[in-house]
Amino acid sequence: MAADLSGSTRVFLDACCVLNLYASGRMGEILAAFPDQWTVADAVLQEALYVRDDQPDEKQVVDLTGLIVSGLLAKAQLDTEAEMSLFVRFAADLGDGEAATCALAVSRQGIVATDDRKAIRLLGSLNPPGPALAIHCADGGNPFWPDAADPIASMPKYRATRNK
Repeated sequence: MAADLSGSTRVFLDACCVLNLYASGRMGEILAAFPDQWTVADAVLQEALYVRDDQPDEKQVVDLTGLIVSGLLAKAQLDTEAEMSLFVRFAADLGDGEAATCALAVSRQGIVATDDRKAIRLLGSLNPPGPALAIHCADGGNPFWPDAADPIASMPKYRATRNK
């Protein structure tokens, strides 16, 4: 099933997406540029702790408080028995952050933004398939900042594709 990205959609970000968006220095601008409801699982908040700073041996703390307070990013936790059951099922093949993200998205009819191939395959194997927005590292441009002012030009570039 292809993810419907034409209107407002609840998008659950996995840890890698959170880290890459945060490292851009423009996560708020990127999230605000789309009508979607951006959500992060509590388990992801426990994994996405640092990004590399300009200095190779230095780390910058990932602080999403401002985005959460502003409403650009919502926190979610596994609240129901059904969500916990999905989490346990998915955690057999995925890390906790990806498993929680997938369980929440499937349960709450959202989509998963991930670059994790196992998560993409797992969502595609569900009956009916769970929608995922696959984020791939690519040599092509960045869909968020396609011009010369791309803030993450020196980092891996990202091309969003829909997983069917």
